[in-house]
Amino acid sequence: MRNTVFADTSLRAAVRILVKDLGYPLHHTTLHRWLTGFGEKGLDRTEWIQQRFMPSTAVTMAETGKQHGIGLSSILAGRANVKISPERYRSERRKDQLMAVAWILRIAGMLFGKNSDFPLWQWVGILLPVFHVVVWDFPCLLSVTAFQHVRPP
Repeated sequence: MRNTVFADTSLRAAVRILVKDLGYPLHHTTLHRWLTGFGEKGLDRTEWIQQRFMPSTAVTMAETGKQHGIGLSSILAGRANVKISPERYRSERRKDQLMAVAWILRIAGMLFGKNSDFPLWQWVGILLPVFHVVVWDFPCLLSVTAFQHVRPP
């Protein structure tokens, strides 16, 4: 039986549940890069988004608000309430990425968590007919922190 990750589950706990379901461990850089790519997408900071004709996060949130009768300002206001422990980041850029991920996952859980074990992907499914692309698609190979960079020879 698969375990469920709830909206209030920490990222570490979610990874532990995922590892248990997969049956093998994930390397720490897997999660780090996933959070980097997702965070950069949430902040609309990558040129990759424009190259793939992806809707911006603001457009995604506006459409979500329209479909659920929620004002965009109330969705965006939730971003200020996200707190990330200082042990989780060493730079402001990383803090911003983690805050963006937590904010998006919190909204997904709030909107779809009661009806789905996979609230983020339910959100994707609801917006797919509108945008004709997977709105929360993001690259996982962005090297934006020092330990991800290959040292020159």
